[in-house]
Amino acid sequence: MPGNDPQVILDGLNELGFSNIYLLPATLVYENSAGTPDGFLEPLINIEEKRCRELKAAVRSRNDPKIKEIGKTSLILRLAEMKIKKIKKERPCGAGRELVAVSPNGDLYPCHRFAGMDEFRMGNVLTGEWTNTFNFWRSVDEIPSCKACPARYTCAGGCYHDNLVSTGDYKTPAREVCRRRVAIDALAAELIAGFDESDVQFLYQETIFKEKYCPMDFT
Repeated sequence: MPGNDPQVILDGLNELGFSNIYLLPATLVYENSAGTPDGFLEPLINIEEKRCRELKAAVRSRNDPKIKEIGKTSLILRLAEMKIKKIKKERPCGAGRELVAVSPNGDLYPCHRFAGMDEFRMGNVLTGEWTNTFNFWRSVDEIPSCKACPARYTCAGGCYHDNLVSTGDYKTPAREVCRRRVAIDALAAELIAGFDESDVQFLYQETIFKEKYCPMDFT
């Protein structure tokens, strides 16, 4: 909610014993009635900037517990790993492709957030009906507003439901969400730009970064 302090929320959850915490804004319209971004995501961007500075210092001092701690509350480390491995994320999640939600009456939806929305009903498990009328298989490269975005392969176009509520189109992300993801992507790029070979080796050695899985490796 606008006005909430993300750092206070993080501190409170930490005090309660939660260790894996990543904050996201609740789904809502990200712009006011005049079409101007409300800017309530700024505190979340500020937290990520702080995490980036902490990560730089932790890698430099080889403080792997601190690095792993930050990795539980920030996207930056995950995005940095994707960039180093040259991983391209073309879809934001598996909704409608690798997962579906089933309502109590058997109706199928792309994910639980779309349950009850008739226009996104995919069929029914009790009747065997299958009527998929929308494209959740699309790649981020097929979204016009994402084609020139530097963060497109780490963001992949944003949550379908967030997009729908914010812009009226599940394929089109809100400007404020884009601004946040571009900012975090830039921080991840800034982080790895300061790494030398020994830094990267350390991150693999401490299993902070995982070696790529090879399906032919049976040992």
